[in-house]
Amino acid sequence: MPDAYNQLAVEVVFEPLSMTASSYHWRKDYENRISSSYGDNLDKYKVTQEAQTGHAAWSLYTTPQDYAKFVIHILRTATTSGSIAYQLLKPTVDVADGVKWGLGWGIQDTTPHASFWHWGSKAGFRHYVVGYPKEKIAAIVMSNSRQSFKIVDDIMMRSIGGSYPSYDWF
Repeated sequence: MPDAYNQLAVEVVFEPLSMTASSYHWRKDYENRISSSYGDNLDKYKVTQEAQTGHAAWSLYTTPQDYAKFVIHILRTATTSGSIAYQLLKPTVDVADGVKWGLGWGIQDTTPHASFWHWGSKAGFRHYVVGYPKEKIAAIVMSNSRQSFKIVDDIMMRSIGGSYPSYDWF
């Protein structure tokens, strides 16, 4: 039986945005494409066959190129009232000073305008993205080291500038 969550993502997001390398469950072609990841002491985690059903919180397999297509779509449609991205980025819950939750995205008070963000981690892999809808710019960091979050703030500062309340919060 096909995974309904992954099938929905394919139909609504992956195919329309030409995200051909993305899935919420393990695909055979990932065996030779996904790198190993590394822990705190440079211990290597070998990626093996994993999620067979989609889990929104942790099972997305993607590439920087595919993920960039998704983030670009969010940037392009975020300021259009009534769009899905507009709804996703609408702050709904205050969680910390300058940090709020939307639907699946964090929203933070940044200069010159608010930005959206997301982070993720799994078995040594780390990910952080920040996007500015009004400025139409974003930065995506994906790594295969648990230690990478130590340098994310520096990467963001050098790539798009600013400071990020979300980074201090998590």
